[in-house]
Amino acid sequence: MKYYLLASITLLFLASCGSEEETPPGTYAQGLLVINEGNFGAGNGSLSFIDSEGEVIQNAFALANNGLQPGDIVQSVHETEDLILLVVNNSNILYALDKGELSITYQIEGLSLPRYATSAGSLGYVSEWVSFSDPGRITSFDLATGEMIDRINVGFGADELLIFENQLYVSNSFESSISVIDLTNFTEVSTINTSPSPGKISEAADGALWVLCGGGFDADFNNANDGALQKISNTTIIETLTLGQNISANFALNAAKNRLYAYSGTSVYEVDLTSPSWEEPLFTDPAASSYYGIGMTDDQTLLLTDSKFFQSNGEVIRYGLSGDRQTTYTVGVGPNGMLFR
Repeated sequence: MKYYLLASITLLFLASCGSEEETPPGTYAQGLLVINEGNFGAGNGSLSFIDSEGEVIQNAFALANNGLQPGDIVQSVHETEDLILLVVNNSNILYALDKGELSITYQIEGLSLPRYATSAGSLGYVSEWVSFSDPGRITSFDLATGEMIDRINVGFGADELLIFENQLYVSNSFESSISVIDLTNFTEVSTINTSPSPGKISEAADGALWVLCGGGFDADFNNANDGALQKISNTTIIETLTLGQNISANFALNAAKNRLYAYSGTSVYEVDLTSPSWEEPLFTDPAASSYYGIGMTDDQTLLLTDSKFFQSNGEVIRYGLSGDRQTTYTVGVGPNGMLFR
């Protein structure tokens, strides 16, 4: 999951402050794009859009594409200079969408359980689980045409991606490693041993990388409670903060990139990356069902998605840092991520 920020409606989303010529054209140019995973096997994944005045447009992908549904398990979204890349996991497809109208520019098929996309220059990269018994892989493709160019095997459960200093970092979520690929020649140059189930990776203010590891399971498939937040420098783990629990391997950074926000259940945790410690939750919301995605606005408010256990349409909830609910939006089934436009 790219998961990314800006504000208006009482500072929630990006408001235009220049001339009309400076405003990106298109129905979906300004606001919050919400990725709704949908129920496994049901093909009811969707996109919701919350515009700059707080109005929710449901089924935005279908509205933009003559009623076509995006497919089964809408997993993630990545924005390039010209496109929005939408990854649909169980339908094995990547859509390249027009940034303003969300209409399909091209689509890439022939993928195997794709998860996340990123880009650099003229090339895009997508991670693929492939299967639950085979190594994962990374596929590179031409951003302009969608033509697949090359593939490389990595670890099991290839998942979250980060490009840093012309290297692609790949979290291998079914194991305890990160693969590092040199993008100059598209070869794996390093493997970083991590705690179990590495997930999101981001660069902090000091130039180091941080990865959140969800934790593993014991022989009886109970939580091993060995989740960890780990600091990476020069492709080496240099610091590990043990969490004493399993956790969703997803987080948001504040604008200064020195504070990290993660969630477990309906609790949110805050970590000062200059002096990391794992304390009691920053807040817990007893009215929420189960958090499934997180983002942070420039005005330092948090956005959490509530999956509602996939039993109904989910919600996007805006919180102050004290845990006070400020606004709630109803979106699609299983909201798992957001893109700030």
